[in-house]
Amino acid sequence: MSPLPYPETEQFELQTRSAEETRRLAVAITPVLVPGDMIVLAGDLGAGKTVFVQGLAAGLGVPEPVTSPTFVLVREYCGGRYPLMHIDIYRLQMVQEIIDLGYDEFLDPSGIVAIEWGDVVEPLLPREHLHVELHHSNGDERVITLRPRGPHWAERLETIKVLTANLFYSTRDSEMFAHEYRPERDGGPGARN
Repeated sequence: MSPLPYPETEQFELQTRSAEETRRLAVAITPVLVPGDMIVLAGDLGAGKTVFVQGLAAGLGVPEPVTSPTFVLVREYCGGRYPLMHIDIYRLQMVQEIIDLGYDEFLDPSGIVAIEWGDVVEPLLPREHLHVELHHSNGDERVITLRPRGPHWAERLETIKVLTANLFYSTRDSEMFAHEYRPERDGGPGARN
C-alpha cells in the first residue's frame, strides 16, 4: 500500500439548506484566504460547486457575476481583494489535457484558484489546498465537507469553524452543523467562563 499523497487531517462537515447558504458558507471562509491559495471542489454533479465559487468571489469583493466555466474551462475575475481564477475541468478526459492547456500558468501566486472537479487531476494539485466536497442531501440541502490539505490549511481550519459558526448561528438554529459546534460551549465567541 502506498502512502496517501496528503497527510490525513481533521475535516469539517456542514449542511446547507439552500444555494444562498452555500454561497454564504464560501463567503465566510474568504477572510482566511491569501494569494496562492487553491480551493479544490469535488462531489455530485449539480451540488453547488459554481455556487460555492460565487460565494468566494462575493467574499473577495469581485464586482462581476460569476458563471460556470464548463465550456470555456477558465474564467478570471479581477477587481476584488485578490484575483480569482475559476477553472472547471469537467469536460476534460485526461490529466494530460489540462497540462497541454497550460495548467502551470493558471497557478498564479498573486491570486486565488478555485478548480471544479479538481480531484480528477489530483497528481497535479499542490500539496497545500482546501478540498471542498459537496453532496446532495434532501431537496435543496447539501452536505459540504471541508478537508484541509497541508499544514497551512490545517492551521486555518479552527478559524474557518469560528467564522462559519458566527455566520450561521446568527441567522438560524444549530441544525446546520452535522458536527454540533457551539461557540458558547466549545470555547469560541460567547463562551461562558
